[in-house]
Amino acid sequence: MSTEDQIYRNLQIHLDKETLGFPTTPSGSDIRLLKSLFPPDQAEMVTLLTHRFESLDEIKPRAEKMGKSMEEVERVLELAASRGMIGPKEVEGVKKYRLIPLFIGFGEAGSFHGTPEFRDAIQEYLTDGPYWQAFLTSAVPQMRTIPIDQSVSEERRIASYDEVRHIIETTADPIAVLPCVCRVAAAKNGNPCKATSRENTCMLFHEKAVHAVNLGPGQEVSKEEALEILRKNGEEGLVLQPSNTEVPNFICSCCGCCCGLLQLQKAVPNPVDYWATNFQAAVDVDLCTGCGDCVERCPVNAMQFDDEKTIAFVDLTRCLGCGVCTTDCPVDAISLHNREKQTVPPMDTEELFEVIVTQKASSPH
Repeated sequence: MSTEDQIYRNLQIHLDKETLGFPTTPSGSDIRLLKSLFPPDQAEMVTLLTHRFESLDEIKPRAEKMGKSMEEVERVLELAASRGMIGPKEVEGVKKYRLIPLFIGFGEAGSFHGTPEFRDAIQEYLTDGPYWQAFLTSAVPQMRTIPIDQSVSEERRIASYDEVRHIIETTADPIAVLPCVCRVAAAKNGNPCKATSRENTCMLFHEKAVHAVNLGPGQEVSKEEALEILRKNGEEGLVLQPSNTEVPNFICSCCGCCCGLLQLQKAVPNPVDYWATNFQAAVDVDLCTGCGDCVERCPVNAMQFDDEKTIAFVDLTRCLGCGVCTTDCPVDAISLHNREKQTVPPMDTEELFEVIVTQKASSPH
């Protein structure tokens, strides 16, 4: 193996251990994808990072073992951060860096700024399959599904981390809106989204928002503008999927035709076993007229007809509790209910990644 190939193999192993997973593939698509994203110097330097935000002083002992000066480390890490390949953060004037996963992470940066080689490589890597298995079997899901704002009745109690309006109103500025990478990629492949013609539907918060605005794909919006965008997302049947944390740093707004995660959800048996959600839909059979609107509208095929095709019912092994089905029912026959098992997410992404990585380290190989 050449010295350069060894650099990329070391990065693959490191990412697989330190993030949500970046498994190797027999076809070599894992290395081809990394080569399309990271120049050799950045690929080597990124292996100094962990899933935790760390300052240059904390990184220094590892850099010295690698024989790297801190001036070189900072220069290369800043280049990687400027391309969206790692997570930067500044705390009281101190720069910190951490690894980010492929999704939601450097894969999106590649989608916005990547080359044709990247687009071919990411398609091949995802088609090979091991990545999705690693993503699904994470100790804690990276994302959770929350109800669209229009779907929750005022009298129903809902935790703050499941309430999109609360998330927006309490988040610290700034908020950045940016195009959905799945929808953009589908359009480039000649498959425009069937749910919406709008691209700017997904949101970032905190340091992710700052970074996205600085890099270019993000556009800063006010809280009022963010709520209006999310209202339209709900009207058009998009599923809200924030990071699986009490204080989320992103909200994806996903359609059933373009979103890779929702397509995966439709492909696996019992998908709710792998998803984080506290809600499920229910149909009042005394009110349902069998019009089929909810069956057409459901982005994950959880709403189905009975054998006589006269009444809709909910497949609870598939229902994400997104609330999309409730908003257009002409007779108000569908409502959201709490799942029997309620989950409280980690506080933030640092705690989320800590849980995931700790579980991976303790699992038998």
